[in-house]
Amino acid sequence: MKKRLLFSMSLLSAICLTTCTPKVALKWSAEEFEAYLLPVSSVEVAPGLFYDKRETMVIDWREYLYWLKDVYGIKSDEFKAALPSTSVWGTPYRCLAPLENDYFSLVKYSTFPMVGISRVQALAYAKWRADRLMEVYLLTMGAITHHYDPGPRNHFTIERYLSGKYRRFKPHPVITRYIHYRLPSEEDWEKAQAHNEKILRSYLEQCQEDCQEPVNAGQNPCVLEEAITLPVVKTTSGIVPDSLNYIRHLKGNVAEWSATPGITLGGSWFHTPADVAQYALFRADTPNAWTGFRLVAEYREVGY
Repeated sequence: MKKRLLFSMSLLSAICLTTCTPKVALKWSAEEFEAYLLPVSSVEVAPGLFYDKRETMVIDWREYLYWLKDVYGIKSDEFKAALPSTSVWGTPYRCLAPLENDYFSLVKYSTFPMVGISRVQALAYAKWRADRLMEVYLLTMGAITHHYDPGPRNHFTIERYLSGKYRRFKPHPVITRYIHYRLPSEEDWEKAQAHNEKILRSYLEQCQEDCQEPVNAGQNPCVLEEAITLPVVKTTSGIVPDSLNYIRHLKGNVAEWSATPGITLGGSWFHTPADVAQYALFRADTPNAWTGFRLVAEYREVGY
């Protein structure tokens, strides 16, 4: 419970830093609330379409599991269904087998991209993330109150709140839409890529040296069965300043599950640099060590 509460507080802090708005009040109009309602850690690549600035991290998935354990229990089907496949590291290269125990458990990997999960697991996370974000927004505006012991039948979901079934709270009239998370389509990825290209053009005009954003692809981490390097890099790595809203590792590092089953986007450290440079789409059907995900967000109107 304590860890879940800490997650909520950190998410609330992120919202406050992102929106830079005064405290929400129930007297706000629908227009004021909608201006306040923004996805966290994302950039708008088209009107109403927000793309995560970085891949979903290991620490994000840990927080997700902490919440599931608090609400459903460690022996529940819900918790077990969200566990990652840690055995993926020994598959491409035997020298990476130690990461099967370390990658998801050690603090030093917290800001690395989450891998070893399926597309179905990523979709479940997207729904959970939307619920948690909306819950924090409603708490800050006083539309609901915090409960320290949510159970499997009475924790907050957007559907329960909007139908009036969440702890008897009546949906507030200013709430006419909410944030929906999903996996990106190829079209979404192309819009994000166009956004990045625009940012890079602007950056190159003022950059003096080391101006090329690195693409992590074509890594061979082993020599004679000994690991010499970690093939994946941190989600925050790169040279373009964060202030420019550049989308990190849209190409390379880890490929990302897409809206189309069996298709991933952007390529990875496991793919050749030539393929990553030339192609947007790659194939994957099961969890592996070179596929992660990030989400896109858009608004949905209440009642639709």
